Amino acid sequence: MKALMNGRPPDMSSSKIFTILVALTALSATPSVRAQSVTPGCVSDRSGTPQCPPPGGACVKDLHGEVRCSPPDGGILLDRYREAVCGPGQCIAAKFTGEIFCSKVPKGYAALNTYGDAVCTEGCVPASAKACISPSK
Repeated sequence: MKALMNGRPPDMSSSKIFTILVALTALSATPSVRAQSVTPGCVSDRSGTPQCPPPGGACVKDLHGEVRCSPPDGGILLDRYREAVCGPGQCIAAKFTGEIFCSKVPKGYAALNTYGDAVCTEGCVPASAKACISPSK
């Protein structure tokens, strides 16, 4: 059994340790941003029945197990209270406030700028529960 030198095995070089530490730091620094799913599809309701979104839309199950869907070509996310909120285009949550904003236009995109604020195709609008629709059966 080899003796430990300076608290590590003799075959572990400083460059290997540095590389491992850099990799672990990079993995832990990945930002957490809520944005809508890239692959939307049908969602099962409480009874197990599939509920499908309109074309270009997506559905989610809220805190109460109710399935809500985005409008056609629109966006949907769960807010901080786990209630579904929707908009005309893709939605995203602002980094510091958690407020959800969506693109003003159908099929529009939403992203965060370097300050964590939402930026959207043709401008952003606040997401709302009223903009969500019931799934087609």
